[in-house]
Amino acid sequence: MITTRVKAYGAYQIIEAEGRIDGLTSSAINKLFEQSAEDGNHNIIVDFSAVTYISSAGLRVFLHAQKKLKPIGGEVILLSMQETAIDVFRISGMHNLFRMISSLDELGEAFVEEPAGSEGEHFFSEDKVYEWETRKVPDGKYSGIGNAGKLKNSSFIRQDIITISQSELQFAVGLGSVGETMQDYCDLFGESLLAAHNFFGYPATEQPAVDYAWYSKTHPGAVHFLHGFRFAGEFSTLMRFNSKDPLELLSIARKSAEIAGSDFFGLVFIANSAGIYGLNLKKIPWQENMPDPPDIMHDSVFPAWFDFPVEDTDLHNTVLAVGIYSKSGEEEELHMHGVIFAKGLAGRSGMDLNAELQRLIHASEPIKVVHLLEESRFLYGLAGIIAF
Repeated sequence: MITTRVKAYGAYQIIEAEGRIDGLTSSAINKLFEQSAEDGNHNIIVDFSAVTYISSAGLRVFLHAQKKLKPIGGEVILLSMQETAIDVFRISGMHNLFRMISSLDELGEAFVEEPAGSEGEHFFSEDKVYEWETRKVPDGKYSGIGNAGKLKNSSFIRQDIITISQSELQFAVGLGSVGETMQDYCDLFGESLLAAHNFFGYPATEQPAVDYAWYSKTHPGAVHFLHGFRFAGEFSTLMRFNSKDPLELLSIARKSAEIAGSDFFGLVFIANSAGIYGLNLKKIPWQENMPDPPDIMHDSVFPAWFDFPVEDTDLHNTVLAVGIYSKSGEEEELHMHGVIFAKGLAGRSGMDLNAELQRLIHASEPIKVVHLLEESRFLYGLAGIIAF
């Protein structure tokens, strides 16, 4: 038997356990670890003062949680361990993988979570939802790819395909695919994005699955587009947001514009989802697929062309989003694609977005790529702005 109680302690969450942690009860501890991490509690203390026994099955749960939390700046800390429990960790060789403390006082100043990884002065919004830092860097560069006007009436032909090396695509969004020959990639176009030169695409087929191509400086691949846009540069603003109430994508973009002092910029972020509203193409807009009337947005043909869930999806998944925001007078545009990851928690401290991108891209499994609608909601995340 095992009984547990969870409570908050500053920047930490404490799991108080009583009883045995073994093959029968370790799943309960595992669920607590997973729920805590998904809720954004990445520093977890397990109070062992009332634990009478831990088996190898229990050790595996602790090891799995530690491996999951360490890359995002979190950890599992073991509190008030009895000698019998310490011996189990020591015999397994796992005692060096965990911080063991005898009292909460040993946390010292770490009790209060402070911003980490900053290279400059931090600023905070009045409600403490946003914190950011700005940097003096050269303006970024933006350019369109192909002819987006052909999407609406499905009039693309093979000669419209534009091929660009990954080395030239720091960030990009569009209708793209990868492959060596035209026969390989012509039937695989769909919502896609590139982040730090790494490609993710979601083919417009009956049973789509994410296709992705990691970037190699020595052997960069090629990405094929029907249309889209790309941008490159250094982040002029790095921003964290953390809210108890979900933030809509458009509100995040508008706040980014206010903080950056720009009405036209590229936006990149990694965030925890509170409900995604998105859509995907079901067909590739080749000329031979042109509908009647020739408008894929027309009410009579829209369901055949788009996968568009009415309700939000992907709650508490990690999302990597790339896109642009622009405003001119009363006209406002936000165009973003997002990769949804089944796992891969977003860290809640630090401002090193490039490191977070690499960690997420190479350590997590993507499940789909969507065109993000502005009603999509997020709880916390790290964003970077490249002003043009």
